[in-house]
Amino acid sequence: MALDGVNIWMANMNNGTGFKTVSEKEVRATSLGAISDTGSVVNKKIVSGRNNMKCMKNLKSLFVVVGCILISWCSPVWGANLPFGHVETGSISEAAQSNSYTFSANANDVIDFTMVATSGTLSPKICLYNPVGTEIECASDNIDGDCVGGSVTEMNTVTLASTGTYTLLVNDCLGTNTGNYAIYSQRTNDPSGAVNLPFGKTEAGTITGAAQSSSYTFSADANDVVDLTSTATSGTLSPKIRLYSPAGALVASASDNIDGDCVGGSITEMNAVALLSAGTYTVLVGDCTDTNAGKFEIYAQRTDDASGSIISFGQTKTGTISEAAQSNTYDFSGSANDVVDFTMVTTSGSLSPKIRVYNPAGGLVASASDNIDGDCVGGSITELNTVTLPSTGTYTVLVGDCSDTNTGKYDIYAQRTNNPSGASNLPFGKTETGTISAAAQSHTYTFSANANDVVDFTVVAASGSLSPKIRVYSPTGALVASASDNIDGDCVGGSITELNTVTLPSTGKFTVLIGDCSDTNSGEYDIYAQRTNKPSGALNLPFGETESGTISEAAQSNSYTFSANASDVLDVTMVATSGSLSPKIRLYSPTGALLASASNNIDGDCVGGSTTEMNNVTLPSTGKYTVLVGDCADTNTGNYNISSECLGTCPAGVDSSATTPHLPPQSEYPLIFSVTFPTFTPAR
Repeated sequence: MALDGVNIWMANMNNGTGFKTVSEKEVRATSLGAISDTGSVVNKKIVSGRNNMKCMKNLKSLFVVVGCILISWCSPVWGANLPFGHVETGSISEAAQSNSYTFSANANDVIDFTMVATSGTLSPKICLYNPVGTEIECASDNIDGDCVGGSVTEMNTVTLASTGTYTLLVNDCLGTNTGNYAIYSQRTNDPSGAVNLPFGKTEAGTITGAAQSSSYTFSADANDVVDLTSTATSGTLSPKIRLYSPAGALVASASDNIDGDCVGGSITEMNAVALLSAGTYTVLVGDCTDTNAGKFEIYAQRTDDASGSIISFGQTKTGTISEAAQSNTYDFSGSANDVVDFTMVTTSGSLSPKIRVYNPAGGLVASASDNIDGDCVGGSITELNTVTLPSTGTYTVLVGDCSDTNTGKYDIYAQRTNNPSGASNLPFGKTETGTISAAAQSHTYTFSANANDVVDFTVVAASGSLSPKIRVYSPTGALVASASDNIDGDCVGGSITELNTVTLPSTGKFTVLIGDCSDTNSGEYDIYAQRTNKPSGALNLPFGETESGTISEAAQSNSYTFSANASDVLDVTMVATSGSLSPKIRLYSPTGALLASASNNIDGDCVGGSTTEMNNVTLPSTGKYTVLVGDCADTNTGNYNISSECLGTCPAGVDSSATTPHLPPQSEYPLIFSVTFPTFTPAR
């Protein structure tokens, strides 16, 4: 290659440093002679200065050290010092100029270099030479030998083979353009000036100029799994994170980069990175394009051994995200195949919750946030439901902001749905009361049932702003059914929720979670559950007779049963006799399916009449039927009368004409009577 006009670094110990441009002929002459202070070749001697003093005679003499670009003839020598962990600036002011830097390193050190043009048309090129002058590697924005003119060049994870002083030559990719530049270098196996990065805490830093990276280190064990989050808090910085092994090798990197182009986001996450060996790891944080500046925060956590706060099932914990990039850490113990629900609600600030769950080995199991196509849309509530745990051990939960930028306070609630903690028994046919006192909270109930049982639930808010939500889970923790006053994902705030005719898939203990529809409101509630195929505590409803009863609590229903034959036709009438009760009647088949219902209801709204009739219901099969009676709105109370008539081939003792009631057969109810005969006196 032609060397005409190549720069050679010259150091004058008395008069400072400078660059001297010489011709190819003069460069080649340096193998036999030297260069004068005017640039001419002088045979046998190396001279400098106007007096042509002989050099190397003593330390006070003026001397010149010439580093040759023609590496095959002589090695590069002294250039400007290039310290690790600092940004150096320079200028390429004329075509063909190269600037030279030196640094000392040990065998097996691993080095990263970044060079960024800060003005002009310069497209950086970096070449690295070993202590004996052999080229190790060159880097530039070059495709198939053609310089394509980018302003940033990186030479990463270069492993040095020997101990000594290395030389770095920087110039323009084409050798024709000029401009100012910044250059940064760092040793990734033993970084200079690195700051400790503690797990579970947020550290702040600043990128002040082009090419700069900030260096951090942390210690970890083999098979540890780490998460890293960096958020720009000022300026135009778009964070880039690079993680290096104890030996200096690149383990992982992350930035807001699409197809090699930085798209400028202010947040970067590097999640669930498994570490292969024990030792001290290096993290470099910089700008995605290596050109922008700004302040940032970085958060690191070990997800396999986080040592966080314990989160107990069935309880609500409060916390605060006070800084960008911050996550709070919780631990819980779980068994293989446990199923867990989480709810996180913002109680102040602009926080939009994000939940991440990691297994005992640190792998990500599940995550949830109010995120659409990668963009956080800013909701204040996040649920992560029915997460099946893959193994037994201690799990880690990280909670933070969806965009890693906002702050605020929150409540978080967790429950194991296959084996809930602190659950209350939910008896069939009775009303239970409870209170939701905090955001995110749910109350837990359990009941035992058989496969194919059919169950109805009613929950009514008795005070506060609570809008009830019901979730039913199988014995294995899977969600069976749920209900709330929700339209297109938005809670519309009703005070009553019913979950009717839920067919249970298996025999065992089921879990019910009761909470607020939006997970933000609080209040007292009543809950009523009944098995409609085999109701508990049901009363007999005889045909042709009037029974009386009382609805004394919100959500309450009273249960009745009767036996009938297929194709029988049923009439039921219910009349409120006191209070504000507006009757509601529901009829269920022997298998528990809802056959018919009646109430004084228009377009879903109870309008409050005192009488309800359910007429001409043809019964589909022979067996025992269930009738549930209550208030139309599930909120009012009062006394009532209920009567029923059967038309058809009704069970023995029931009049099929349904016109005039008849007495039951004498064999069931013997008729006992007495006759008194008068005493006659014969006429005389």
